[in-house]
Amino acid sequence: MTLSAEEKLALSMFAAEKTSEGVLGLDTEGRILFANESASRMLGYSVPQLGAQDIFYIAPEMVPVLWKELWKELRENDRFAFEFQLQAASGASLQVDILTHRLTFGQRELGCLFFHDIEDRKRLQSLHQEFVTNVSHELRTPMTVIREGISQVSEGLRGEINDSQKRALTLALSGIERMGRMIDDLLDMSKIEAGKIALRRERLDLNAIVRDVASAFQAVAEDRRMDLRVTTPAGPVTLYADHDRLVQVLTNLVGNSFKYTEKGHIQIEIASQPHEVLCSVMDTGIGVSKDDLEKMFVKFEQLGQVAFTGEKGTGLGLSISRGIVELHKGRIWAESAGAGKGSRVLFTLPRQSGQDVFLEQLGGLLHDVARRGGSLSTVDFKFSGNGTKENASLSGLLCELENMVRKQTGRMSDLVIRDVDALHVGLQSMVKKEAERIAGQILETARKELARKLQTLGMTLTYAITSFPEDAAQESAYLAKIFTPEDD
Repeated sequence: MTLSAEEKLALSMFAAEKTSEGVLGLDTEGRILFANESASRMLGYSVPQLGAQDIFYIAPEMVPVLWKELWKELRENDRFAFEFQLQAASGASLQVDILTHRLTFGQRELGCLFFHDIEDRKRLQSLHQEFVTNVSHELRTPMTVIREGISQVSEGLRGEINDSQKRALTLALSGIERMGRMIDDLLDMSKIEAGKIALRRERLDLNAIVRDVASAFQAVAEDRRMDLRVTTPAGPVTLYADHDRLVQVLTNLVGNSFKYTEKGHIQIEIASQPHEVLCSVMDTGIGVSKDDLEKMFVKFEQLGQVAFTGEKGTGLGLSISRGIVELHKGRIWAESAGAGKGSRVLFTLPRQSGQDVFLEQLGGLLHDVARRGGSLSTVDFKFSGNGTKENASLSGLLCELENMVRKQTGRMSDLVIRDVDALHVGLQSMVKKEAERIAGQILETARKELARKLQTLGMTLTYAITSFPEDAAQESAYLAKIFTPEDD
């Protein structure tokens, strides 16, 4: 016996009302059009009360910019999952997992949010991460003492030793160094999972980073009689990223290739594309089966592979690499034709303008400032003239100007982003009058100390200031105003 259309509709409505998950139906403006009993119970509002609100009321961190990004994702994929924080009627914060689906009725778009409480899970994760962090830190002190003691004996500072003793001490020191790397991996993985890694994004040349990493492995390649190849586009490949973290990713990938490649070659390659940069590390090693490609990025996963070097790692290198790449809003994956046919790990990094990166990072600072009722100012220093085409001289001027800004403000916590021909600065807890004073002093210093270089390059330096809330009291309006020229 089948259900009629009316019975199916009634059953669907009953399930939506009685499910243990909270369910909200919203339009593209964020207005709540439907709420079930579980949503009412978890948030502490009656169903009619929820129906009179919008998503921004129960989710203060869901600013309009994020809401637009969510709908952009929904229109591309019809669904989107994420963790977020909702605010109950009592004022308490509620950590939830949210799965959002997109529905269309003719020309009308609706979003259906399913959410459930993850407070217990988050608490257990927090305890786990705290345990890993504390144990790792506790291990560091005795390891440092042991390393120093072994080094002193090995170097003969505690008396003469024979060759046999020296070899034993060298092996012990190697083991200590390996343990140190394992602890570093555990700490990095713990930080990534806890969302506590803050990227220090700056304008850099990916070609230069690849060459540096390849140079560090050159001696290993020569000892193993292997060929380490580097293929990069002509000229710099510039993007905004964290230098040290990219070095960590590339070191993990190249080191992994050396571990599982006995002979042949390893190749690092960069391909520059309009909206992103593609980087890959390819080897002629043992390869990976199709079923195991995704497992490579699961933490502690070893896949039963035996390294030719004999070294057994933590199984965290690729997991950490994925975390770092995704923090940069990139993607990472692996390819292989199968066992014995080598493998290739690829990752992409987005190409963004300096203005986009600055606004993206400033948005988080601004939201915190707005919630506290504080102030914030941005200063946009800009070089103009015939010499503003990107070159080494202009890059040098921007570095010098950044040092002047750091020295003048005395706060390394301020947001500073170098652009092609400009320096974008975000100053927390600073009203416009004070920002004007500081920017004026920096400009005066720059014009004095950089006068000859500016004259030689035919450039001038100016600045523009935008302050919150003086120039715009709404977050979205303020962000839109920063790089918008004033009307004459």
